[in-house]
Amino acid sequence: MSLDKFAAGAIIGVLIGLAAAYSGKARAADTWISATVASYHFDRTVDHNEHNWGLGFEHGLSGNWRVVGGYYRNSYAKRTVYAGFLWLPLHDGNLHAGLTLAGATGYTNPVDPIVLPTIAWEGKTLGANLGVMPALNKKIVNVIGLQLKVRF
Repeated sequence: MSLDKFAAGAIIGVLIGLAAAYSGKARAADTWISATVASYHFDRTVDHNEHNWGLGFEHGLSGNWRVVGGYYRNSYAKRTVYAGFLWLPLHDGNLHAGLTLAGATGYTNPVDPIVLPTIAWEGKTLGANLGVMPALNKKIVNVIGLQLKVRF
């Protein structure tokens, strides 16, 4: 087993364990299935993959914290597994804002840290997440990512 698969599996296992341990404190309505669908890259001179199909989940741990995890095809058309936390402390009706704090495979290192400013719109059953990755270096470019989600 490669190091990146082991690291991704370990991260996901720990986060699923945390979600199970705190599941009694969160309402059932705090669980979402998310579909990563698209991204837009501001640098149009590079041919990035902008059809980032994938599947994931969010599960509420408390009022502002959720555990997240999933899989998608990244901007370099590589498989990415991610796991971490979504922190949404700002609320205005159905709009929420905060940060996604996660680890993700398929980029530069076996697991890269991700800090992603995130805006979420959440209705009773449908929602969307919009994440904005600022350009940090030549490998991390300005990109906006879109997830659609269903609550159950």
